[in-house]
Amino acid sequence: YNRLKEAILFFEDRVDAGKKRPNYERAVLSLASYAVTLDEFINAKALEVEVNQTVEKFLALKKELATGKSLLLKANNLIANLKPYEKMANPFSFYKNTEFTCVYLGTIKQEFALKIKELAGQDLCAVEFLTDGQTPVINFITVKEKAEEIEKALGELSFNKCPFDYSVTAKTKIDELNAEIYGVEQRELAITDEVLDCADKMRALKILSDYYKFQIEKQVASDNFRRTEKTFVLDAFFPIDAKDGLLSALEQSGYAVAPFIFEPTETDQPPTLTKNKNPVKQAEFVTDMYSVPSYREVDPNKAVFFFFMLFMGVIMADIGYGLLMSVIGVILASRIK
Repeated sequence: YNRLKEAILFFEDRVDAGKKRPNYERAVLSLASYAVTLDEFINAKALEVEVNQTVEKFLALKKELATGKSLLLKANNLIANLKPYEKMANPFSFYKNTEFTCVYLGTIKQEFALKIKELAGQDLCAVEFLTDGQTPVINFITVKEKAEEIEKALGELSFNKCPFDYSVTAKTKIDELNAEIYGVEQRELAITDEVLDCADKMRALKILSDYYKFQIEKQVASDNFRRTEKTFVLDAFFPIDAKDGLLSALEQSGYAVAPFIFEPTETDQPPTLTKNKNPVKQAEFVTDMYSVPSYREVDPNKAVFFFFMLFMGVIMADIGYGLLMSVIGVILASRIK
């Protein structure tokens, strides 16, 4: 049942996704109510083989879609981190340590550019500004003997070391990632098409889902019955006016039924059945909005009806006075200087 519900929700999700695409006719499909005969519902288990194939397909596509969305998130985050290096002419692997030197490739804040240049003015140090802007990319070079001192100084100047060592430039890598993103997005569109092409199978999924839900509820209800090997006891409340019809229905059921009818005790909590004729019945929705009266309380609907109608009358009178004053005000304003 849970897998069926997951598949149905996935179909609804793809319907919503389709609706966001312009001129997409298949997006109008939905899980509107289906007319189902009693025989169809009772024999729903015959749909299991067909439905399971659709469910397996939907869940596989859902997993693929989730993987694609994870790749999109990862690719977009990587592009954001690569952006500061986009104008760099050389690949990342070009900037690497040698036998005697340490190379520090990364970004700084523009406000520290002058101090970086001053730091590079020391003996056996050099700096190259590879890009400009608010977060310029620099290539700082020093001898290995001064590496520890330079690393500490760069850290104090908010230097962010480049985490990449690709053998291509940042622009090339960004282009590769954008191509990957485009492929994932196109696959998502194709998955939506593939799912919505199965719209004709949704009726079977919905029927079998409801059948399973009914069987679960039936089992839960059955577990709450007191029973022996061949009998069970069911306690229930019913309107006293329905007593004759209930006893007649039980007698004609063809089963061995022994009904026992008792008045509710003080510890029982019977449901409330209010009986009012029009127009008082129209006020029941007002009471029910707050709380249905208890079985042992007086029905307040007659009083509610009176005061509600009175209240509405006062409101309508105020509206009438307000409209009249507005009209008079407009007339006076147009005639009196």
